Amino acid sequence: MLPIVRSLHASQSTRRLIFSQVTRTMPVGNGGKFTPEARAIYELVLEMQRLSFEALKPGLHWDAIQYICHRTLVRGFQKLGIFKSPSSTNSGSWNSEEAIIASGISSAFFPHGVGHSLGMDVHDVPSASKPLKNDTITGTPLGHESFYTYLRLRLPLEEGMVVTVEPGCYFSPHLLAPVRDSKHINHDVLKRYESVGGVRIEDVVLITKEGYENLTTVRSDTEWIEKVCAGEI
Repeated sequence: MLPIVRSLHASQSTRRLIFSQVTRTMPVGNGGKFTPEARAIYELVLEMQRLSFEALKPGLHWDAIQYICHRTLVRGFQKLGIFKSPSSTNSGSWNSEEAIIASGISSAFFPHGVGHSLGMDVHDVPSASKPLKNDTITGTPLGHESFYTYLRLRLPLEEGMVVTVEPGCYFSPHLLAPVRDSKHINHDVLKRYESVGGVRIEDVVLITKEGYENLTTVRSDTEWIEKVCAGEI
């Protein structure tokens, strides 16, 4: 039996405090250790989150964070061999990073928004964070329009905002069905990763004048997660 990767999601709202959410993904079975494939995907999602954190600052449009996550996923998949690259066998420029991003195929693996706003005793208010009339979105979207379909915050960040940063990567049969014949995918390599199921890592951050403050105190590094699941701490 293959070990299962399971996501644990917790939400809490205490009176007169910020509503909070935290998600951690942990291996079940295998002595509390990730399989090589699960570890690779977990660390890719960590990288998606880390690069998102580095970019956070007032004035940056939240769409840019969504794009960073998709770009990082594409690069990671190319390194793992799930997505082809120009140097792959019988490949070419049609499998460049830019071409794969423009195809929107990464939405089959990262279908949701990277995060949303949080408030006093409320999860988020889409009518405010994703207004129907939005003058902050102009021109051609970064990457592919499918990246933003389920993004619930589509505004520039402001000092004092509280948002979640929760990238993920999933291998859902339903989501993968439309891309089973994609020329961008090495389908033999993909099969090795499908048993991972999915990974999501979610922290809550406060946007500050200089960048951000992470309000989440639960660790997410691979070593700590495995020690917890193995009963070592």
